[in-house]
Amino acid sequence: MEVFAFEVYTPYRLFYRGEVELVVVTLIDGDAGIYANHAPFTAPVTTGILRFKDKKGAWKYAVISEGIIEVKKRKAVILSDSANWPEEIDSSRALAAKAESEKIINESNFKLDAEKAHKKLKRAQMRLKLLEMLKTAVPPVNHAEC
Repeated sequence: MEVFAFEVYTPYRLFYRGEVELVVVTLIDGDAGIYANHAPFTAPVTTGILRFKDKKGAWKYAVISEGIIEVKKRKAVILSDSANWPEEIDSSRALAAKAESEKIINESNFKLDAEKAHKKLKRAQMRLKLLEMLKTAVPPVNHAEC
């Protein structure tokens, strides 16, 4: 399978850089699969589970939050507000963030507070979903080798 360059940046770090066969990312209108020589496009990314197959054929998984993706013929770049490998996710912290967000959504009279809480809730839900998904269906991956 043909590979292409793939990079993921957050405001705080270069999250990933390498060659990949395939990237699956959640856009605002659904998941998009990107292979080498894909038609160029730029699109908003929503909070979700990022999946990609590295050049060795191994699947890697991460949670990314809102951002943007730019796809060129031989390269794709994601700029995201945050990104986490599964081993970076603290499930108890994600559960607490989920509970706190749900409380704010249910009790807040302010639209801005509720909007922030909805984004925080989505991040927490995706973190918990990734942990559960990896626990039940996918063999562990050592992302430190990425």
